[in-house]
Amino acid sequence: MQRKLHGLLATGVGERAASQRLSHAGFATDRTIEIATERAAALQQRMFDKIRAKPLQDLGFAAMIGLFVGFSVEQ
Repeated sequence: MQRKLHGLLATGVGERAASQRLSHAGFATDRTIEIATERAAALQQRMFDKIRAKPLQDLGFAAMIGLFVGFSVEQ
């Protein structure tokens, strides 16, 4: 199945051709995009809710990551 999918993507030119080829192979590209969009929106909402619940904890976490990256790049 993966080989067939890879072949379909490799032979098409552009996004539209790939979408048409996937549709002919039985993949519902429009529905897949719709599901991915819904999941991304739900994830974004959960992140916002978590940050609103504990903003200082998330600020501290971001500061730790920044320090770690800063020290890593310096060396």
